Amino acid sequence: MRVWFLRETKSIDVNCGTGTNILIGSRENIIYRITPRENDFVNSCWMPDNHRLNFHYVNSEERLREASHQGR
Repeated sequence: MRVWFLRETKSIDVNCGTGTNILIGSRENIIYRITPRENDFVNSCWMPDNHRLNFHYVNSEERLREASHQGR
C-alpha cells in the first residue's frame, strides 16, 4: 500500500517493554505498516525491526477470534 493512501494513528507498541511510540498506517480498517514515532524520552526515533512486522498477525486467518469453550 502506498504510504500516501494510509491514515496514520499514534499509538504505543504493546509488544515492547519500553512502550515504544509508534505510528500505525491503516486504510479501511486494515493495518499496512507500523513505524517508530519520535519520543526522545522513550525510544528516540528507533524501534525493533521485528516489531515493524507485528501487524501481520492482526489480519491473519489463523488468528484466534474468540475464546474456546471446549471442555466445559
